[in-house]
Amino acid sequence: MTALENSGFKPHLEAYLKNVRSSLANTADDIAQGFFEITHNSFALLGLVVVFGGHHPDGPA
Repeated sequence: MTALENSGFKPHLEAYLKNVRSSLANTADDIAQGFFEITHNSFALLGLVVVFGGHHPDGPA
């Protein structure tokens, strides 16, 4: 058997599946990082609202 006879569909399928797994892992990581950024920034904004917007010097309206 020669090297040309051994190269067939299987190596291409394995490489394709490896690329698909890598892409899915990258997408999941991006989603997780985005979720963290959104929640982190939301809590920071909430903190600023509480600190700077929660107190009126003249009292309630």
